[in-house]
Amino acid sequence: MALLHMDGFEGYGREDVTSFWSSTSFIGGGAAIDQNGRRGGYCVNSPNWISSSESSLTWNNPNPFDNQVIVVGCAFKHNSIGNYGNFLNILSAQGETVGKVYINNTEKLFIQYQPFGTADTLFTTTQLDANTWYYLELKAKMHGSEGIVQFRLNEELIVDRSGLDTVAYNSSGTQIGGVQFSFAIYGRWWLDDIYILDTTGSKNNDFLGDIRIDSIYPSGVGNYTDLTPSAGNNYECIDEINMDSADYVEGANAGEKDSYAYADVPTDLDDAAIYGIQLRNQVIRTAESDNIKAKGFLRTGSTDYAETTGQSLSDIYKSKIVVWEDDPSDSGDWTKAKINACEFGMEVA
Repeated sequence: MALLHMDGFEGYGREDVTSFWSSTSFIGGGAAIDQNGRRGGYCVNSPNWISSSESSLTWNNPNPFDNQVIVVGCAFKHNSIGNYGNFLNILSAQGETVGKVYINNTEKLFIQYQPFGTADTLFTTTQLDANTWYYLELKAKMHGSEGIVQFRLNEELIVDRSGLDTVAYNSSGTQIGGVQFSFAIYGRWWLDDIYILDTTGSKNNDFLGDIRIDSIYPSGVGNYTDLTPSAGNNYECIDEINMDSADYVEGANAGEKDSYAYADVPTDLDDAAIYGIQLRNQVIRTAESDNIKAKGFLRTGSTDYAETTGQSLSDIYKSKIVVWEDDPSDSGDWTKAKINACEFGMEVA
């Protein structure tokens, strides 16, 4: 699999960010997840030029390996930059920078890598226009002599460097440990439509370009209704855009499952540009159990397609995420019609 993570900031609030990103992630009190994103969707938004807008989102690589190449894309807009900071970082397993996009108070981007603990600037952009969405993409490989740093701005390749020593000073090995979006810039900024992938597999293994992430939500009862709703119909307990822990479905026995019909995807999607789908279930353990787990699954036709390994639960909410790059029923590309024909759900494991 190449497509590892995506986020359009739909379906959760600022207080839930650690269930979808790492436990060290945060969105400062001066910032918010609100409906000021591209195309009328949600985004992370720092509405005020204040220090409490500082935020950090970290994705921890679940499968790091030697010489892995990571590609990150995101949409970014600003009004004013009050300070400088590391905006986008691809990190080693030790948390050091492999490749990064740095922004300063002249409102320019600096594309850098950091051999031996000292940043080396590869390129500096011209000043970014205020109140304009840009799409940024960064690729990096960690290696002592075959390191890579590539950067695209609005799908134009402006940095293409290879043969670099991208092993940071205190790192051992050549494993990439994660990606971090850091907003210590105390300005006014917006972030939307993030993807993260590696270069394995036969698809989604290079720059995707300026992508959009759309979200759909449960709209009706599906084939399975094994889980117990807190009130009303099962799907009505989990159909809100932002998670509300006041209503829920629950189960304790392996094999119990719920599935739901979902609203149709937007009609203006291009079938040729659907790179994958991601199911996110918010799960928590409310009582002691024998290593109870949760599995996400989809149902199309009369067949269920569940992930093979469930996620162990704890007493805090976690996002159970499953990515399908292809339609599992025929191993073909997704289309709007195929997605609309699916039910999605969760199984107790």
